[in-house]
Amino acid sequence: MPSPRLAGKAQCLTHRLRSCEPPVFGHVQAGALWLDVRTVLPEEDAALRAVLERELGAP
Repeated sequence: MPSPRLAGKAQCLTHRLRSCEPPVFGHVQAGALWLDVRTVLPEEDAALRAVLERELGAP
């Protein structure tokens, strides 16, 4: 499964997500932030979703 790609100001977004609790790490490639969700344990899903909704806005 491909990683979710978060386009936009990737470097700024990277710093914001890394400073969250819990921190969210990804890598910047081609101007977008990519998250490797294969590294997220099932019991961490809710925390990851909460951080992304808070920082990126709920869909």
